[in-house]
Amino acid sequence: MKAARRKPQWFGGSDSAHLRSDAEAMAARGAHRFGALLLLVLAAMALAMLAWTRFSYVDDIARGDARVVAAGPNTIVPAADAGVVNAILVTDGDKVAAGQPLLRIEASLSKAAIDQKRAPLYALAARAARLAAEAEGKEEITFPDEVRRNAPHAADQETATFRDRLRLQKDELATLLQLAAQKGQQLREAQSMLARLEARLRLNRAAESGICGAYRDGTASFAECQTAQRVSIDAAGQVENVRRGLPKAEAALRDAQQKAEEKRGRFWAAARSELNETEARIAALRTQKHKETETTVLR
Repeated sequence: MKAARRKPQWFGGSDSAHLRSDAEAMAARGAHRFGALLLLVLAAMALAMLAWTRFSYVDDIARGDARVVAAGPNTIVPAADAGVVNAILVTDGDKVAAGQPLLRIEASLSKAAIDQKRAPLYALAARAARLAAEAEGKEEITFPDEVRRNAPHAADQETATFRDRLRLQKDELATLLQLAAQKGQQLREAQSMLARLEARLRLNRAAESGICGAYRDGTASFAECQTAQRVSIDAAGQVENVRRGLPKAEAALRDAQQKAEEKRGRFWAAARSELNETEARIAALRTQKHKETETTVLR
């Protein structure tokens, strides 16, 4: 039996169309891969360019004219005090920082400006003069000449304060001194009474001695002697009572006098303490530069 011979088939018809679609698909995939590769290469080049511009240096320098324009309005820096400029520490175009000295001026303050700057010092000096008068128990204040000349108003104010405080002190002391005077009067009255009673006692004892002597001589009765003795005993009792009350009266007087002195001492001590504080403040102010001519640096 013979095998049937197979005839060769040529490309055509449906088979050829199928082959063409496969070829187009392969071409499209190749183009896509090429585009992705190209995009990756461009991205790598861009990154390399950025890295180069960041870490590399260019020796070439580009020069050109420029003009600086302030973002806001120009600021005028005023001087702290009026005066004449004797040194300019910067030049046009210099870059300055905050707090950097710009100018040095020779201040020439007017007398009114000087007095205004020294007004606190004058006021403290006037207060110190008033406190010194209070601490020393004076009736008047002695102000420094500069205070009377440059700050008469401060002197008048301190004088009024001094008089008010002195009047208040005297009023408070008057009550205590009046009490001390009463105690002193009571003590003097007790001492005077004691002297009178002691004198009467001496007379009574003399009378007793005479009457009782007469009784022993038979010229006076026993009753008369007893009466004279009782009078002497009563007088001696009165003398003893008054004598016992004297220490109490003396103690009351000393207590009243001590209270008055303590009140006066507290007033003086308070004035002295305020005076020390005021003098310390004056010393601190004098160390500052409040002079008619002073060197000022404008920053």
